[in-house]
Amino acid sequence: MSHRRALIVVALVMVLVPSMARGQSPSVSGGVYRQAPGFSAPAPIRGLEVYLYSERTRWIGPAMSDTYGRFAFFAVAPGRYLLRVYWDRRMVWQSEVTVPGRIEPIVLPAV
Repeated sequence: MSHRRALIVVALVMVLVPSMARGQSPSVSGGVYRQAPGFSAPAPIRGLEVYLYSERTRWIGPAMSDTYGRFAFFAVAPGRYLLRVYWDRRMVWQSEVTVPGRIEPIVLPAV
């Protein structure tokens, strides 16, 4: 295989694999938002690290919140987990969640 063909194959894999992952249903998903002073609706927070923890699997993650504050975990075994959200390496929220499932929106107070 020529060098050019190899580059094309690598480029296609980089485009197709993430799109296939996006096509599968998440085991658990949610969103992280911040209530800003003076605004009625909470604003999404991008770039937060979200982790799942259980005694059986230990830590899973991080899933990063996207531009819209959304995060998702795929291929997680059913059960109860501790979900933690970190902002700049500092834990800002935690709660127990059940997988599979959807997490109610997480709204952090204004800082």
